[in-house]
Amino acid sequence: DSALIGLHFLGPAQLRRRLAGVSPSNLRSVVTATFQQRRKTVRNGLKQLALTVYEGDKERVQQFFESEPLPLPQSVQDAIDAGDEFALAQQLPSDWVKKRPEELTPGQFVEI
Repeated sequence: DSALIGLHFLGPAQLRRRLAGVSPSNLRSVVTATFQQRRKTVRNGLKQLALTVYEGDKERVQQFFESEPLPLPQSVQDAIDAGDEFALAQQLPSDWVKKRPEELTPGQFVEI
């Protein structure tokens, strides 16, 4: 299967607000890692990146993948309250690691 992605360009202020403190280069690393392996779950795609982040500590990587998603930042909650469509689809499902990358929204990648 193939997918088509639509791009909407944002100004710097709106982009910073949507990223809620996440570095664009970190977001790029997560997206690249998850889509690098075809037909793989998010967990499998992020395994190497997580090992790098946690300096090879496999136990911490396992805890990261098994833990519940963190609560959304207040800025995202405020955007949800204001009806922002991007923010409305930003909460990670509890089984996010078992999903395939194409099943997640752009906002959910920001949360990872």
